[in-house]
Amino acid sequence: MLAECYHHLLEHKKEFQIDVATLNLLESTMSGWTTEMMQSVDEYKEDMVGVLKKEGGRCQDLVDRMSYWDQWSWFVLNSSGEKFEREWNVVKSGSGDDVNAVEGKLGDIVRESSDSIATKARTQGQAVIEYLGKRPAITNQSLIGSVTAASRFEDIRNALSSKMMTCIKQDILSNYDSIREEQDMKSSLKQTIVASGCIHVGALTSGVCTALEVLDLTMGCISTSMLVYLGIAITPYQNKQTASKVESAWEECSQALVESMDAMHRKEMARIQRRIMDGVAPYTRHVKTEKERVEGLMRLCDDCQLVVHSTLYALCQDRRIGMNY
Repeated sequence: MLAECYHHLLEHKKEFQIDVATLNLLESTMSGWTTEMMQSVDEYKEDMVGVLKKEGGRCQDLVDRMSYWDQWSWFVLNSSGEKFEREWNVVKSGSGDDVNAVEGKLGDIVRESSDSIATKARTQGQAVIEYLGKRPAITNQSLIGSVTAASRFEDIRNALSSKMMTCIKQDILSNYDSIREEQDMKSSLKQTIVASGCIHVGALTSGVCTALEVLDLTMGCISTSMLVYLGIAITPYQNKQTASKVESAWEECSQALVESMDAMHRKEMARIQRRIMDGVAPYTRHVKTEKERVEGLMRLCDDCQLVVHSTLYALCQDRRIGMNY
């Protein structure tokens, strides 16, 4: 009788191996899907970084279109800086630079990414249900789960959009001060052109002194040449440093945004995966429970057979001893 029970359990276990293999495949598939979704999210984050990088390059755009005479007339001949402000507004309008414009550009990417993630999550949930419904297994179809339960992702879009915009506001918009950025850039460019002008005045003074033979001809020519070269070279160098400073500030903001987005997306992807798996929880729970039950009964049969064999062996030994007497 124990042998028949064990044989029956063994057959039942073999039939259930299909469901066990299906469950393992499902878990592996969900892990791969999550990895694929994170790669898709990385592409949207690169788009955001591209927007911020473009904003950080506006100062370099201004420097590239600004000649030495432009810089001199903007900050020395026009001490109020009105010409600089007009040119800066032209550059900003060309890139759409404004706190609202930056927020709008990032908001477009956020909406697109959240729509994509929610749609793919819903599709994956339905695909899981459909796959389990067509599997070659013995488990009752009513144990699979519900498409409605697995596809209840209407709030994912809003939740992702809200959390991503929160990251943007905390890491970018709250730290961005367009007035301070403009004033710092204006001050740096003005200091550069004034320093260059002072060096050129020194070169002119050195040349005059050399011409009046106040300075030695050789030393005067060398000092004049060096001052002229320094006055010319310092302007593009310092302008580049100013542009690099602005660009670095935006890069720091984009790095902070990427880090906070990474942490948020990992949590959301795990939550979406749990939601999909919750949709098929009746099936997965039944398979795991039945597998444990069958394996437990088989261990119990093994123990019973071992006890029976041990008892029969002991009886045989006692009978032999009795026959010898």
